[in-house]
Amino acid sequence: MNSALLRERFAIPDHVSIQDIAPDYPVLDIRNPHATARIAVHGAQVLSFQPEGEEDLLWVSKTAVFAEGTSVRGGIPICWPWFGRHPKKDMPSHGFARNRFWTLCAVEQQDDGRTVVTLSLEDDAQSRAIWPHAFQLQLQVSVGRSLSLALTMRNKAAETVDLTMALHTYFSTGDIAQTAVRGLEGRVYIDALRDWRRFTQAGDVRGGLFYLGLSQCGQPTEGAALPPRVGAGTEGDGDDGGRAVSSRSRPADLRERAYRLGAG
Repeated sequence: MNSALLRERFAIPDHVSIQDIAPDYPVLDIRNPHATARIAVHGAQVLSFQPEGEEDLLWVSKTAVFAEGTSVRGGIPICWPWFGRHPKKDMPSHGFARNRFWTLCAVEQQDDGRTVVTLSLEDDAQSRAIWPHAFQLQLQVSVGRSLSLALTMRNKAAETVDLTMALHTYFSTGDIAQTAVRGLEGRVYIDALRDWRRFTQAGDVRGGLFYLGLSQCGQPTEGAALPPRVGAGTEGDGDDGGRAVSSRSRPADLRERAYRLGAG
């Protein structure tokens, strides 16, 4: 990964700088009137978001390893094309999108002070060796008064593909014992600390060590739900009949989503 070329093409004086925080591991450091942020080209992973006058809202482990093929514990990892463990034990947890270098496509400074960064990932021989489908992913990150991420997936294959994904945000918190997540009453979740069984949430999720992974689209009953089928009304990509599905999220959005993406 040639950081010098990235700087030449995408750096914006006083707003966006590009540096290596480890050998061959470039990140974009963003500063605008609203906030600062850091985005790694590896995994298209947002590592920091700090609104002006506030503390960083994201957490990254002090022992995080910044190297190709290694997932970073912290920030906002992209879990794709599957979330959690794969049925085959030799497959990477949470998919492979977070363990690959993406392509930096565009960096734009907006009139309202926001900075918008676009990255993409496409299938290649390495990805097809473990997930034999043609695809195109695009992540657009908007850094302003709030942080917004839009992940768009396009199925380039001839067959329908089932997949799951998550923008798996690590939040910084001053005291986990005083932390609560509200609004999940009656939702079904998978508890990784209790043999990946499903439970229905009662009240707020509070304190201690907890893991949130809403099953499918957070159905309020124990019954399994089929992933939504992406068909009519989905976002078109180009004039060739290709179909795409787009997921938009802000840091407070904890949902895991499952999709069935139509062919072509």
